[in-house]
Amino acid sequence: MDYSQLQKLQDELDQKDKASKTASLKDSGEKSQKAKIHPPLPEQKIKKSNERKIERHSFDIFSDQKMGLDELQLMLYRKHGKKPKIGSLVREAVDDLFKKYKNERKNE
Repeated sequence: MDYSQLQKLQDELDQKDKASKTASLKDSGEKSQKAKIHPPLPEQKIKKSNERKIERHSFDIFSDQKMGLDELQLMLYRKHGKKPKIGSLVREAVDDLFKKYKNERKNE
């Protein structure tokens, strides 16, 4: 699969994703007009201490790595019907990389 084909598929996924979000916003807009909005309770504001915080960083990657991530995203979309975010795929890959190196150090 070359880059232009991958880009066309990505554009198609983005359009479908945008259409589904627009439809869900219309549905939620109708529901929110009927239901009263309540402020969150104090215990809802408290995050768990073991919950991981996401931080935004900029890193350079190779173009073939980006294409691989796009292909993986498309494959997962076709398999599960939901488009995963590239960032979540990268976070999972980083976790796997850490596990790999931790296991190598234990085996030394």
